[in-house]
Amino acid sequence: MSIQSSYIGSIECVKRLNQLQTGHHNLEINRSNRNHKPKRGIDVIRRNLPKLDISINDINHLNIIHVAGTKGKGSVCAYTESILRASGAVTGLFTSPHLTTVRDRFRISAQPLAQPLFVKYFHEVWNRLSAEPDPELGYSQFLTLLSYSIFKQQNVDTCIYETVVGGKYDSTNIVSHPIATGISILDIDHASLLGHGPYGTIAENIAWHKAGIMKTGCPAFSVQQPQQARGVLESRAIELATELKFIDLHLAALRESSLSTSAQYWNASLAINLAEAYIKKYPRKQVIEFDQAVAIGLRNCVWEGRFQKISHDACNWYIDGAHNKYSILIASEWFASKVLERSKVYPYVPHILIFNQQAANRGGDALLKSIFDTCKHKGVQFDYAIFTTNEVWEDGTVIDDFVNNNRAPDKCSAMQLQKCYAECWKSLASASTIVETASTIEGAMQSAKMICEKAGGGDIFITGSLHLVGGVLYFLKSASSSRVKLG
Repeated sequence: MSIQSSYIGSIECVKRLNQLQTGHHNLEINRSNRNHKPKRGIDVIRRNLPKLDISINDINHLNIIHVAGTKGKGSVCAYTESILRASGAVTGLFTSPHLTTVRDRFRISAQPLAQPLFVKYFHEVWNRLSAEPDPELGYSQFLTLLSYSIFKQQNVDTCIYETVVGGKYDSTNIVSHPIATGISILDIDHASLLGHGPYGTIAENIAWHKAGIMKTGCPAFSVQQPQQARGVLESRAIELATELKFIDLHLAALRESSLSTSAQYWNASLAINLAEAYIKKYPRKQVIEFDQAVAIGLRNCVWEGRFQKISHDACNWYIDGAHNKYSILIASEWFASKVLERSKVYPYVPHILIFNQQAANRGGDALLKSIFDTCKHKGVQFDYAIFTTNEVWEDGTVIDDFVNNNRAPDKCSAMQLQKCYAECWKSLASASTIVETASTIEGAMQSAKMICEKAGGGDIFITGSLHLVGGVLYFLKSASSSRVKLG
């Protein structure tokens, strides 16, 4: 298959995939129906696996390390994969959501699945599932099924899986005997889906759902948790006859200079424990000493969109896809600390915020207040704030990998949320702060770039949504092409 034909084939696959999105109209109906019960992804997977000639035993043979949590689970997966790859294992990695391409979700030895392979495996799975349609088969369930087919045929040594939403009923929880399970920091998120359960509080029920990935006889690890969540995890571990260990910070994580936040230290420490569980079971797979693999893995791990800095000419872009209360606090502390470090060496440059959160139920106003208060407490204030949509290009070019049919297009085009965010920020900031809205990421980025050029530099904090961050990274990667010139 030629490069051009595989590219076109990949676009057609993604167009088909997007047909499986629920759609904003159906979502609104479901939300307004008090009797509506969300489908259980695990049940959809169980019904459809036989159509692909994949058994639960086949999935167990993938040697899965399974990770759930509210914040940092993707980073835990990335660190775990990097350590095991450094130790000599051929790795598969399944995460969500994707940032710049659907193929980001399926990685073989850290590399996104190649376009020709994506097209090949997509058609195999699509054709088989289409022969016996399941009306409940959705976007994330299809991708989970596709991942099992990919990793089985690629003969990986181990797979690291991030849950999509929750744990107990998640589409990735079909594995019955993982190598180990890990739970990153727990907080309140996806409350409408995970807030219901056997306990009296939302926090406890979320912990109950996340704890559902633990399996009898398989080691389980968790970072230190709030007391309520810890109690639920301990109870579930007893019920499932699972040995649960609440880890401490690992010395190797604290020694690694590339890590700079408490969240990174905890995520890396959890990853070290998970990777060690695999090495203990398969010591012959190891080609270097584990301590050396840990050091190399942590140092070389690349996980875009999380605590990421990109410097381009006059602009320093600080990028983090934080989108809930806990993560936005950590990301804001990270940005403020980096800006203060630079200020000790370099002259003052404007501080610019680029923000979006398109899901109204995520409380974007509260996220903005957290950004403002956290940075102000650290002594950092913003000179400019730009509120944008997740649309990338000014000319309206559609990127199929970014299509989100679950958002009402009329609300996006009217920029209702962006205007509300602008007013919210004006109520927080001083009168001298310049507040703007931009209808596209391209517009927001070019506006920030012009500010930086006039001032001889600038520090730009981009946060609020992984979808925003994905669009920003897509834009920046396009900056070296003929499509756009930045800087």
